[in-house]
Amino acid sequence: MAEVNFGVGLAVGEQTAFGLANINTTIRDLVTDIDETEGGLLGDPSEGIGDTGFSLATERVFTEKAVIPGSFTRPISNRIGTKLAACTIAIPLQGNGIVVPGAPVDADATPLLGVRALLRACGLTGAAWGTGVGWRFAPAAALPATAKMWLGTSGATGLIYVLYDVVGSVTFRFTPGEHAVAVFEMVGEIHTSFEGIEGAVPTFTLTNQVNNSAPGVSAVAHNWGIGGALRDYTEIEIAVSSEFEEVPSSNSATGKRSRQTGREITVSGTIVADDADDDYEPTALRAIVNPTDLLTFQVGTNMATAAKQNAYSLNAAIDLRNITPAKVGAVRGWEIEGICVSGSANSEFELIFR
Repeated sequence: MAEVNFGVGLAVGEQTAFGLANINTTIRDLVTDIDETEGGLLGDPSEGIGDTGFSLATERVFTEKAVIPGSFTRPISNRIGTKLAACTIAIPLQGNGIVVPGAPVDADATPLLGVRALLRACGLTGAAWGTGVGWRFAPAAALPATAKMWLGTSGATGLIYVLYDVVGSVTFRFTPGEHAVAVFEMVGEIHTSFEGIEGAVPTFTLTNQVNNSAPGVSAVAHNWGIGGALRDYTEIEIAVSSEFEEVPSSNSATGKRSRQTGREITVSGTIVADDADDDYEPTALRAIVNPTDLLTFQVGTNMATAAKQNAYSLNAAIDLRNITPAKVGAVRGWEIEGICVSGSANSEFELIFR
């Protein structure tokens, strides 16, 4: 007997719909070298087990048996199955890292397969931007993903899990002086044939993620209101939180189905005040019409011929819900909390890779 070396590998791809019948069979059946065209992901060390960016927790689904007569001893429970208790996937927020061969076009900014699948599973769908050159993600109904996780090191025997109907929420953390991180908190089902079974751990070739440097949050030209005046923020966090309801389902492989019942996009952070409109935030707190001012900034430089695609920008229309004066060094700022809103469906927020 010997100890088992630690390692975690992950690949993610989109499904066409909920249900085991719609599982992404390409992801399910991956067995050999995994690259980025197969959904392979490199995590961010700020989260996950062992600084991998990934974590997985499973738990028994059961009903109890009665105690043994004449005692308080309870026999083993009736096992119904195993469920995904928690799954965290953290990745650096960055472009695809692909060198643009000619004049850039929208498709050059398409994120890597695994990134697209995670964003879609959290209710953000991508398409050609059109307004400029880039790939734009906007709110939409969540589309589930399939994920395969290996616990072990390449070339050795490890444990394999396949998850399907994976959906959840994502939080984008934009900290000045660091790279931004996208943290996905996911739920889903476990494939009974890949429920911690032993198998070979493949080699991961994640060239673009390994060789591309995520852009730092600096010189992002952040502005919000006040005529587009540039003003600092010390922290911004945007969370796309989807709500799902689990209902009994006799024909489901697990006896239950998840359905999306809501979505909310929240914004929180600390923004420096500006004397050009010192009461901008208190006025926004009293607004009675949909906002037209967008909180906006860009991280990284737009792609160009023979340059790697690595930049992204975002726009958020905010219904301000809470403000608190804050001291930022020697100047005044505001701690803000709000949600993204719009008078038009699915236009309250956009994330553009460009």
